Amino acid sequence: MVIAFQQCESHPGRALTDHLEDVSRRLSGRFLEYVGLFHDAGKATEYFQNHLHGHPTRNPMLTRHSLLGAELFLRYAIQAVDSGMYSIEEAALGYVMIKRHHGELDNLADALSITADRQPISIQLASIDWTGLKQWLKTKNVEVNFEAEPNHTKLRVKTLQALKGQLPPDAAMRRFQHALMSFGALIEADRDSAAGYGPETFAAGGRRFSSHHVHNLRARLNIGSTRPELARERDRLLQAASVAAATNHEAGGLWTLTAPTGSGKTLAALEWAFRRRMVRAETGGTLSTIVYALPFTSIIDQTASVLADMWGEGLDESVLAVHHHQAEPGALSLRGEGSLAQIWSEGWRADVVCTTFVQVANALFHGTPWDSRRLKNLVGNILILDEVQAIPAHLWRPFAHALGSLATGFGTDVLLMTATQPALFEEDAVTEIAPPDYSTIPDFDRYDVSVDVRSPLQVDDLAGEVEAAIQDQEAVSCLIVLNTIAEALNLFQVLADKPALSRYSLCHLSTNLRPKDRRSVLDAIRAQACRQTILVSTQVVEAGVDLSFDVVFRALAPVDSIIQAAGRCNRHGADKRGQVRVFELSGNSSVRIYGNVHIDVARYLFGRAPQKLKEPELRSFVHEYYRTLIERTSQQKAALILDAVKMMEFANLRGEGMRDIDRDKRVQLIEDDTGRVPHYIETDDSDRELWLSFQNSLQTKNWVAVRRLRNAVSQRIVEVPARLAHAVDDATGLAHIDRDRAPSVYSTVTGWKR
Repeated sequence: MVIAFQQCESHPGRALTDHLEDVSRRLSGRFLEYVGLFHDAGKATEYFQNHLHGHPTRNPMLTRHSLLGAELFLRYAIQAVDSGMYSIEEAALGYVMIKRHHGELDNLADALSITADRQPISIQLASIDWTGLKQWLKTKNVEVNFEAEPNHTKLRVKTLQALKGQLPPDAAMRRFQHALMSFGALIEADRDSAAGYGPETFAAGGRRFSSHHVHNLRARLNIGSTRPELARERDRLLQAASVAAATNHEAGGLWTLTAPTGSGKTLAALEWAFRRRMVRAETGGTLSTIVYALPFTSIIDQTASVLADMWGEGLDESVLAVHHHQAEPGALSLRGEGSLAQIWSEGWRADVVCTTFVQVANALFHGTPWDSRRLKNLVGNILILDEVQAIPAHLWRPFAHALGSLATGFGTDVLLMTATQPALFEEDAVTEIAPPDYSTIPDFDRYDVSVDVRSPLQVDDLAGEVEAAIQDQEAVSCLIVLNTIAEALNLFQVLADKPALSRYSLCHLSTNLRPKDRRSVLDAIRAQACRQTILVSTQVVEAGVDLSFDVVFRALAPVDSIIQAAGRCNRHGADKRGQVRVFELSGNSSVRIYGNVHIDVARYLFGRAPQKLKEPELRSFVHEYYRTLIERTSQQKAALILDAVKMMEFANLRGEGMRDIDRDKRVQLIEDDTGRVPHYIETDDSDRELWLSFQNSLQTKNWVAVRRLRNAVSQRIVEVPARLAHAVDDATGLAHIDRDRAPSVYSTVTGWKR
């Protein structure tokens, strides 16, 4: 039975025409407006309408509407191409956007192939009220010859030819990002409309951070240093950032903040961002969302804590959203408004969003509904990449093109900040917001560096050197950073057996510990201001952890990692100079962790350097290190990624390609670790109670409660090598170690027992 088009519904109780018109109104540009008009038109069949009202259909395939809507749009789009209103790429893009608006974007040309899932189309087409559909479209100034069958093969060939045309990488990236943003805009408009959220729902209004929050926090906490010289330089950096924000009133640009560790980069970056968006707003722009991204969840939470302290009472996800898989629920979630909180946070629509580099990379390249919505919400806003050196060197070229396109093509201000600025862009392409002399000022000369990578040390020898250094320097604190968990645990045990060190608090920090226990370690060290502390750690301590030690030992690593570790030495510039020692540990772990190229370059540079350096001299290695690294890093993967961008191979960029060469096009910051199993470990009553609540929420399918508990559960999980793993619980997907068994396999001091 054919149902009159005007009587069809998109959702129970809502007219389909109302939803289509509402989505179209929320979109801008003729291309997107018409995509909005057609996106759910496939719901105008008796099969979907029966399904919507609870009447089962014999063939569930007939209730699917996305592909049918795409086919209806394609009939219009081909006419638009013939009239010159659309390009062939736009026709193909509109088709795949509608086809996949409940999924993920396919490779553009592949999406046009005729597949088995098109078989029900002819049956569905016969159940549409064509007269009613045409009459409604005519009121929108759209006339379509629906009888003309699209030639998919011909369209696919033409699309491939258009994509293969001569196009510079920057132009190809702009076309690619426009496609992702269009998809994100459609998804956001569709979801908001379906949920009944008006455009004004996600306007933060007066609830925004500003410069006065930065200055109030500094005054309240008396942020400064025991040395007036360092306090003065931190003030100078903050002032320079504020002034730089007003040097260019046009939206969009590439900016850098290059300053030593401990110089107050976080507050300077926030001061710049808050001032920058006010300057843009004063010249007719909107008050931008600020997306602050970092490489690790631990330092995201630290930055979010700074922002929360700035704001004070009344903070919720509309003002500050923390977006990563371990993020704690905010005020909206705790009040039961989880769906709204999710949109603010995961859609990057809050005033300030703190997230990970992984999420930024996914937004830039992956083409899923959520990722595309995030990219859409980067357009014209402000993006800060803190500790940008953490982006792998083989992805620098794709990231440079993507970030450059956002800045120059779409009005996004992008700030790259670090103590060790990688060479993503030429110097004349960026604006540095730190004072010109900031990387060489004598007030950031806080430690001496000793380098000896010629004779690898055994762990026992290293322990002896640590003991001697503490006694020689009369140090009250020492940090040793090694490249693997096994090395750190081995050294920890050797140091624990030394009677001369018994007066020190010996701590371990690595991902061998649950996040809950890592936080406890850091809290305990901070509480005693690192006094009488020896910390044996892996790289987790290097970025964004505000600790300061008298002596730092660092195993050979890339130059930027060594500088980050050195940044934990005499961080606040006490009168007594700090001591940093760079050594090589036997076993070649540095190469296994970082690869031959990074370690060969570091060993080459340190091999030419004097054995004694001062802090500014160590920083001077950075430019040569990155230049040499680029020369020696293979650009094959970068070339494959940029080719996939040009050909709009969305699925291949997510790593879903079937061929080996297509899998090499995957953009991924963290490699899959299939050899590890997540273990939930109980060590106290609260862990036990949480596990029971989590199990009960899963059994009762209380997904709101599951989401609310997700962060707390993740705080009690350790990823264990598969060879050491216990059986996985099918209901939770986790291996469960109860409180009775935990002491035999886990220590809150050193973590999983290996």
